Amino acid sequence: MAVTLKQAVESHIEELVSQGLAKSTVTCRASYLRRFARKSDEMAKSEGKRGGCRPAHLTPAYVARFFAAVGGSQGNRNNALLALRRFFDWLERMRYVEPNTAVWLLGGRKIAAAQREPKYYIKAEHFATMLDIAGEWHPGERAMIAIALYTLCRSSEIAFMRLKHINLVSRTVSIWRAKTKRWTEMAICPELFDELNTWLAWYANDQGYATAAEMIEKCPEWYVIPKRQYYAGKIDGRTTPTPPSSGSSLRSV
Repeated sequence: MAVTLKQAVESHIEELVSQGLAKSTVTCRASYLRRFARKSDEMAKSEGKRGGCRPAHLTPAYVARFFAAVGGSQGNRNNALLALRRFFDWLERMRYVEPNTAVWLLGGRKIAAAQREPKYYIKAEHFATMLDIAGEWHPGERAMIAIALYTLCRSSEIAFMRLKHINLVSRTVSIWRAKTKRWTEMAICPELFDELNTWLAWYANDQGYATAAEMIEKCPEWYVIPKRQYYAGKIDGRTTPTPPSSGSSLRSV
């Protein structure tokens, strides 16, 4: 039986993995291609084709329908186009479609320059207000915002940070940079040092330790900002992270 478009997409994704591409690149392209396969199946079904869309069924109309649904930024559309272009080239190489089909399907579509949204910079005089607002929600939220403001770490870098990565004696923090795949050591400024001391003292008490130093020594693998469970209950119109009169909501590991 002839291969379906959905099967071809999964085979192409396997090849992307075998090429040693970054996991994020494979995940991104796979997302677009699977969406394309779903849209194509819907269109093939509406045309009375049974058994799902096949590579030979594809026409420029299928591609147009997909891009009409992609939406988002120009960068998003560029990524979708790149994924489809590589996939169509692969279909030709595997002889699932005729030569030059990729050019016919994509027509004159080209990668366009993406317009970056202007960055918003938080002024230093607004730091205190942001920290106070975050602290009203939960002490852990204040600590997370403090780390973000004073280290400029990405959210993923903060989420990865464990107690063993913070040295309050030397006042340094080790940060894993996933983008460059390396560790960097950063000095902890006085403002962040005070925030961390306050947070870690609260954290230790919440987890039943006498001091932050004891908690760090006994539980170095715990996250600096642990996950918390959220509940649907509200207090004063705001969703609360813990139900009234309950125990701790922190999940350290």
